[in-house]
Amino acid sequence: MLFSRQKKQRDWLRLDNAAKIYPATRTNKWSAVFRIAVILREDVEPGLLQQSLRAAVGRFPSFYLQLRRGIFWYYLDKPPAGFVVRPVPETEPPCRPIHDEEGVGFRLLYHKRRIALECFHILSDGGGALEFFKAIVADYLARAGKTSGPLDGIPSLNEDPYPREWEDGFQRHADRLARGKRTESKAWQITGQPLQNLMVINGLLPIAPLKAAARELGVSITEYIAGHLFCILWEHRTDDRPVKVSIPVDLRRYLPTQTLRNFSSYINITADKEPNSLQEACLLVKEQLRSQATTDLLRHKMSLNVNAERNVLLRILPLPLKDIGLKIAFALYGESLYSVNFTNLGHLSLPKEIEAQIERFECMLGEPRLNALALAAVGFGDTVTLTVTRRIRESWIDRALFARLAAAGLPVSISANQEVKHPEM
Repeated sequence: MLFSRQKKQRDWLRLDNAAKIYPATRTNKWSAVFRIAVILREDVEPGLLQQSLRAAVGRFPSFYLQLRRGIFWYYLDKPPAGFVVRPVPETEPPCRPIHDEEGVGFRLLYHKRRIALECFHILSDGGGALEFFKAIVADYLARAGKTSGPLDGIPSLNEDPYPREWEDGFQRHADRLARGKRTESKAWQITGQPLQNLMVINGLLPIAPLKAAARELGVSITEYIAGHLFCILWEHRTDDRPVKVSIPVDLRRYLPTQTLRNFSSYINITADKEPNSLQEACLLVKEQLRSQATTDLLRHKMSLNVNAERNVLLRILPLPLKDIGLKIAFALYGESLYSVNFTNLGHLSLPKEIEAQIERFECMLGEPRLNALALAAVGFGDTVTLTVTRRIRESWIDRALFARLAAAGLPVSISANQEVKHPEM
């Protein structure tokens, strides 16, 4: 395995099951990129950040890889000899496609007090990228003299790489005997006038009243926000297809692994009829999410995907034919199966020394390929940052969502990368 101390060194990796779809479906203008960012209390020192990044790619070699095209499959390989990945000033729109000529499948950006990691999904998901990012931020703060050095719960960049961090969790946990059909109806899609650049709206919510509002309805924060989404989407639905909200699920919570590569699934919450109230919408989300987020069901769903990949006929097809098949699979089982994607990284807890140097975290999903927008949330300290990214001009979803939250008694502070005129709240 890659950089293994137990086996002969090998500097490449096969793409995991979740990553295989993205090289075949990317375009010059789109690839599956997401962002995790931190807002510090002081401006970033680029020289120190470069030192931390240099140490991080040695500690986490599964991130220091470039996408390559083989005869039968894409794979991940080390970049050319002499290549050095560097943090760069943030001057372009967020979550731009990461192209092969950039050298590796991620970029580290900085602007004033912000450090941002943008990651192509071929390398990792939000859970894995977050560990990589936290290690960089902790090391940077130590070099800046803001903390005392290695802290509990944060990987040290002075350690050797751990092979368990780049294992393929899908291959490890897939049930080879799993059988079944993947049938699911298409979802209603939001349409609008395309924007040239991705629109990003951050809503800052105090966590205490948000938790209280969710608790009053007997649901989690994720279920509460998703319930509001269902109410809004149903008001604007234009055809007979169901409204669906896709919620990613971190499989590390259900199946033991320490991998930092992709290891997540999703649950498409479905509403076939308009909810009569917010409470009804929230309980619908709660019932479907909790009944489907079980170890057995998630493992079975994952196994169907892995077993399809193991098909002998599929394996011997040359890559150009696989690309065609994967594009068809994406059309059948990709974004057309849901109306909106909503991910929640949860509430981040860090050592007190580090928390004192951080104002907040942000999480952002890049531009969807088909859907009009996506949402992401992350909590830190006493604040939840809810980020809407949309590729259409029409702003009715973010307007309605933040207005509904404000009407529920939650003070909302809004910022955007472009002018945004939300109603008084």
